[in-house]
Amino acid sequence: MAKEVKNQYGVKVGDVFYLDTRHFIHYFQVVALRGKSQAVIREIEFEKVGENEYKEDMVIPHLNHYKNESAYIENNNIGMSKTIQKHVNSNEEYLYISFNYFLNRSGIRKPYDKLACYEMAYLWDGKPKVHYIDYIH
Repeated sequence: MAKEVKNQYGVKVGDVFYLDTRHFIHYFQVVALRGKSQAVIREIEFEKVGENEYKEDMVIPHLNHYKNESAYIENNNIGMSKTIQKHVNSNEEYLYISFNYFLNRSGIRKPYDKLACYEMAYLWDGKPKVHYIDYIH
């Protein structure tokens, strides 16, 4: 039996990170590992598994069902290499990957008119997440 390969933080191929943008959940599956702290990720679909007490949709990652396009990964067919980071303080410890990008504040493309954005995707804890599906369908 082949030994399961993990990185320095115990992340392995098939693990999932999630990014919560207040109303939408994005799931990213690890498809390869590179060195001690790098992983290649691809954005994957999600599936509805029920509703919470507020009638909000609850979703989980749909493993190995890769999206054709991703707002976070330039070519989701290939994936993107990201550094897995570990946050530790006296109260908590968690793994994450960060996304840095620029958004235009207006329709005019000027370098000084861009807004720098930073978001973090966390290692999925196996629990369904709230996603406002009706807003995008």
